[in-house]
Amino acid sequence: EDTILNIIEYCRQENKFLLISATANVSDLNIKIPDLKSRLSAIASTNINNPESYTLKIFLVELLSYYQLSMKENQINLILEKSNNFKDIVYFIDNINEYCFSTGKNISMAEVRNIAEENLEQLRLAN
Repeated sequence: EDTILNIIEYCRQENKFLLISATANVSDLNIKIPDLKSRLSAIASTNINNPESYTLKIFLVELLSYYQLSMKENQINLILEKSNNFKDIVYFIDNINEYCFSTGKNISMAEVRNIAEENLEQLRLAN
Protein backbone atom coordinates (compact mmCIF):
# COMPACT_ATOMS: atom_id res chain seq x y z
CA GLU A 1 0.00 0.00 0.00
CA ASP A 2 2.87 2.38 0.79
CA THR A 3 4.31 1.88 -2.68
CA ILE A 4 1.00 2.66 -4.37
CA LEU A 5 0.59 5.78 -2.25
CA ASN A 6 4.13 6.89 -3.15
CA ILE A 7 3.45 6.38 -6.87
CA ILE A 8 0.24 8.42 -6.68
CA GLU A 9 2.06 11.19 -4.80
CA TYR A 10 4.94 11.18 -7.30
CA CYS A 11 2.53 11.48 -10.23
CA ARG A 12 0.72 14.36 -8.52
CA GLN A 13 3.98 16.22 -7.80
CA GLU A 14 5.41 15.67 -11.29
CA ASN A 15 2.09 16.46 -13.01
CA LYS A 16 2.05 12.96 -14.55
CA PHE A 17 -0.86 10.76 -15.51
CA LEU A 18 -1.55 7.44 -13.88
CA LEU A 19 -3.80 4.72 -15.26
CA ILE A 20 -4.97 2.13 -12.75
CA SER A 21 -6.77 -1.03 -13.75
CA ALA A 22 -8.64 -3.22 -11.27
CA THR A 23 -11.27 -5.90 -11.18
CA ALA A 24 -12.86 -4.56 -7.98
CA ASN A 25 -14.14 -1.21 -6.77
CA VAL A 26 -12.08 0.74 -4.24
CA SER A 27 -14.87 0.33 -1.70
CA ASP A 28 -14.55 -3.47 -2.01
CA LEU A 29 -10.81 -3.47 -1.25
CA ASN A 30 -9.38 -3.90 2.22
CA ILE A 31 -7.15 -0.80 2.20
CA LYS A 32 -5.51 -0.10 5.55
CA ILE A 33 -3.96 3.33 4.86
CA PRO A 34 -6.75 5.94 5.11
CA ASP A 35 -4.91 8.45 2.87
CA LEU A 36 -4.56 5.84 0.10
CA LYS A 37 -8.22 4.85 0.36
CA SER A 38 -9.23 8.52 0.16
CA ARG A 39 -7.04 9.21 -2.87
CA LEU A 40 -8.19 6.11 -4.73
CA SER A 41 -11.82 6.94 -3.98
CA ALA A 42 -11.32 10.44 -5.42
CA ILE A 43 -9.99 9.16 -8.75
CA ALA A 44 -12.42 9.23 -11.67
CA SER A 45 -13.35 5.69 -12.62
CA THR A 46 -15.32 3.84 -15.24
CA ASN A 47 -16.57 0.31 -15.72
CA ILE A 48 -15.81 -1.51 -18.96
CA ASN A 49 -18.17 -4.41 -19.58
CA ASN A 50 -17.41 -7.45 -21.69
CA PRO A 51 -18.14 -6.86 -25.38
CA GLU A 52 -21.37 -7.96 -26.99
CA SER A 53 -21.36 -11.25 -28.89
CA TYR A 54 -21.72 -9.46 -32.25
CA THR A 55 -18.54 -7.47 -31.58
CA LEU A 56 -16.70 -10.61 -30.53
CA LYS A 57 -17.82 -12.38 -33.70
CA ILE A 58 -16.50 -9.57 -35.89
CA PHE A 59 -13.20 -9.66 -34.01
CA LEU A 60 -13.00 -13.45 -34.32
CA VAL A 61 -13.67 -13.41 -38.07
CA GLU A 62 -11.02 -10.70 -38.54
CA LEU A 63 -8.54 -12.75 -36.53
CA LEU A 64 -9.28 -15.84 -38.61
CA SER A 65 -8.69 -13.78 -41.73
CA TYR A 66 -5.41 -12.46 -40.35
CA TYR A 67 -4.17 -16.02 -39.70
CA GLN A 68 -5.67 -17.17 -43.02
CA LEU A 69 -7.74 -19.79 -41.24
CA SER A 70 -11.14 -20.93 -42.43
CA MET A 71 -13.77 -22.25 -40.07
CA LYS A 72 -17.35 -23.37 -40.36
CA GLU A 73 -20.11 -21.35 -38.75
CA ASN A 74 -20.74 -23.99 -36.07
CA GLN A 75 -17.03 -23.92 -35.12
CA ILE A 76 -17.13 -20.12 -34.84
CA ASN A 77 -20.26 -20.34 -32.70
CA LEU A 78 -18.60 -22.86 -30.38
CA ILE A 79 -15.64 -20.53 -29.87
CA LEU A 80 -18.02 -17.66 -29.10
CA GLU A 81 -19.88 -19.83 -26.58
CA LYS A 82 -16.63 -20.57 -24.75
CA SER A 83 -15.11 -17.06 -24.95
CA ASN A 84 -16.60 -13.85 -23.58
CA ASN A 85 -13.73 -11.41 -24.11
CA PHE A 86 -11.06 -10.48 -26.64
CA LYS A 87 -8.19 -12.00 -24.65
CA ASP A 88 -9.84 -15.44 -24.56
CA ILE A 89 -10.51 -15.35 -28.31
CA VAL A 90 -6.91 -14.39 -29.12
CA TYR A 91 -5.64 -17.18 -26.87
CA PHE A 92 -8.07 -19.63 -28.46
CA ILE A 93 -7.20 -18.71 -32.06
CA ASP A 94 -3.46 -18.76 -31.32
CA ASN A 95 -3.86 -22.38 -30.21
CA ILE A 96 -5.96 -23.27 -33.25
CA ASN A 97 -3.41 -21.62 -35.53
CA GLU A 98 -0.59 -23.55 -33.84
CA TYR A 99 -2.52 -26.81 -34.31
CA CYS A 100 -3.21 -26.13 -38.00
CA PHE A 101 0.38 -25.05 -38.64
CA SER A 102 1.95 -28.03 -36.87
CA THR A 103 -0.35 -30.65 -38.39
CA GLY A 104 -0.89 -29.09 -41.81
CA LYS A 105 -4.61 -29.86 -41.44
CA ASN A 106 -7.78 -27.82 -41.28
CA ILE A 107 -9.42 -27.78 -37.88
CA SER A 108 -12.22 -30.26 -37.20
CA MET A 109 -15.15 -29.69 -34.87
CA ALA A 110 -13.75 -32.34 -32.51
CA GLU A 111 -10.43 -30.49 -32.36
CA VAL A 112 -12.19 -27.17 -31.76
CA ARG A 113 -13.98 -28.79 -28.79
CA ASN A 114 -10.73 -30.29 -27.54
CA ILE A 115 -8.86 -26.99 -27.80
CA ALA A 116 -11.80 -25.23 -26.15
CA GLU A 117 -11.60 -27.52 -23.13
CA GLU A 118 -7.82 -27.14 -22.91
CA ASN A 119 -8.12 -23.35 -23.21
CA LEU A 120 -10.78 -23.10 -20.55
CA GLU A 121 -8.61 -25.06 -18.13
CA GLN A 122 -5.52 -22.92 -18.92
CA LEU A 123 -7.51 -19.68 -18.53
CA ARG A 124 -8.93 -20.87 -15.19
CA LEU A 125 -5.41 -21.64 -13.96
CA ALA A 126 -4.13 -18.25 -15.15
CA ASN A 127 -6.83 -16.34 -13.24
